[in-house]
Order: sequence, then structure tokens, then C-alpha cells
Amino acid sequence: MSSSRADQARKVTLGLLAALLVLMTVETILFAPPGIQVMAIAVVIAIKIIPPGLFYWPVAKGRAFSAVWLGILLLPYFCWAVLGGMVAGLEGGVAVIKAILTAGCFVSAMYFAKWQRAATGQ
Repeated sequence: MSSSRADQARKVTLGLLAALLVLMTVETILFAPPGIQVMAIAVVIAIKIIPPGLFYWPVAKGRAFSAVWLGILLLPYFCWAVLGGMVAGLEGGVAVIKAILTAGCFVSAMYFAKWQRAATGQ
């Protein structure tokens, strides 16, 4: 059982998380140094997107505790995005978008966890 607010927050969290994962993948490909091997890019993408990506299905299933852990995991991603936002040009602009997506995902995940726990009596 979940409330409609928790369900809406869950959907927003999943949408923002998916957008964040796509943005990190595209960012890694676009801003890769010239001449770098494809395998190296694949490893960097895996290191960036696997940790938050592991929380997609548990949050989709409505597990509030997983949303809390997702929020904790997103904090270093947010810090890194804010630091990247200080770079001039397109790379800095993409980092600002990443910071906004990360902050939005964090906030919606925390609200989902709060409302889901309240609805289920945990």
C-alpha cells in the first residue's frame, strides 16, 4: 500500500534518476579526451552509472529504505557536479544540469521514502 503522494514522488525519482544516468553517459562520451580507447570510456561509464543504477528497480518496487540509500549515494554526485559547474563552457553547463537533476532526485527520493513509510506504517 502506498499513498498517491508517495507514488508520484516515486515516479519523479525514477524519471530524474533515468535522466541523470543518461546525462552521465552522454557526458562521458562527449567530453572524453581525443584518442582514448572505447574500452576505457566503457569502464568510466560503468563506474559512474552502476552505483546509482542499482537503486532503480528497488525504488520502482516501492522500497522506501532503498530510496534513502539512493539519496545518500547521490550526495557525492551532487558535490562533484557542483565542482564541475565551475568549469567554463559547455562542460560546466552540463555539470550544472547534472547538479540540478541530482538535487531533484535527492529531494524526491527523500519525500518518497517519507510518504511511503507513513503510508505503510513503518
